[in-house]
Amino acid sequence: MAIDIYEIEDLIDDETSYNIQELFSDLLDTRYQPNVRYPLNEIFFLVLCAQLCGYESFREYEAYGHLKLSFLRRFIPYENGIPSHKTIRSILAIFCPSQLEDKFRETIKLITGKRVTLEESQQPETIAIDGKRHRGLKSKGEDSNILHTVSAYSTKEGVLLGQSTVADKSNEITAIPELLDALEISGQIVTIDAMGCQAEIAKKIRTKGADYILALKGNQGYLYDAVQDFFNNSKNSDSWYSFETENKGHGRKEKRQCMVVGNLEIPEVYKKWEGLTSIIKLISTRELKDKKESEERYYISSLDPDPKKILTSIRRHWGVENEVHWYLDVVFREDDRIIWNKNIASNESTIRRLAMSLLKKHKAQSESSGKKKIAMKTLRKNLVADDHSMEIIIRLVV
Repeated sequence: MAIDIYEIEDLIDDETSYNIQELFSDLLDTRYQPNVRYPLNEIFFLVLCAQLCGYESFREYEAYGHLKLSFLRRFIPYENGIPSHKTIRSILAIFCPSQLEDKFRETIKLITGKRVTLEESQQPETIAIDGKRHRGLKSKGEDSNILHTVSAYSTKEGVLLGQSTVADKSNEITAIPELLDALEISGQIVTIDAMGCQAEIAKKIRTKGADYILALKGNQGYLYDAVQDFFNNSKNSDSWYSFETENKGHGRKEKRQCMVVGNLEIPEVYKKWEGLTSIIKLISTRELKDKKESEERYYISSLDPDPKKILTSIRRHWGVENEVHWYLDVVFREDDRIIWNKNIASNESTIRRLAMSLLKKHKAQSESSGKKKIAMKTLRKNLVADDHSMEIIIRLVV
């Protein structure tokens, strides 16, 4: 369970310290063991710590290791010193990405601590599932080397709960159920964009005891047309519930109107969707000076027709762009990291997301305790010289 920032002692407890050695120790090492000088846990722990401090390439990983060897040895012996950048690169290239993804999900459970049940919190959490392409991975053949990851983001905890790698975006339909199988989602609300709007995915979510809000687009032609036609028919306007929000700031005004219909007279097109209870129309209007833009979106959900609750979950899903993708692209410069090997790109991606989750958790704890807010870019730079804060962050996974 995650520990409070004020419960950290200045000196590391030996028993707790050496638990760090076990963080990556159960990974399957396929190398010929008599020749192994650098265990996997030493290499992956080095890369994780380097990523926390803003070191982002093979040579930088090695440089960080030499710079901070005494600090690293507080947790793991590093009996043979720091591996070369060539050794680090070769390990990341041959290691199976799915193993590291499984370890990522296990570690996140330690970071987030014991999950509060729905009965205890009375407020379900929104878990946003979204995909992102690694644009820094280069292909030698047309579309032959695409890396796309699907991630589950806890809007309450502010951390990624897990990720799965897929060959290309069309395979998200296969990757999402696998990711759902690895997560504890009972009593929560799962939001997915139109790519994941599939009857089998809806069934999977309901089977695991969660509710869903799935975005609709043209990939679900008959269903999309049926929902759109219902809301476009003025005769039905008395049957829906509505909720509006309006925000002003920076010379811009944004208005959102959410309309929800429940107690459906289920037509044939709805019947294959497990637990389908509500259909939703969302109108977003943005005004900036003399320019006005409006967009309509449609959704289906297993939730009761509560437009305020549904709109809140949809808006939290949109936060993935700011809370995950923005950090990965701007702070961690993921798309600027040019890689030609898919395994390397995938393994670095997993460690990068673990580092981001640790930093976000640490920031949230620090700010909630009254400390001054700090940008994550600045925090990463400061950590190079701040061993105490690094210790606090690392012990979040103990």
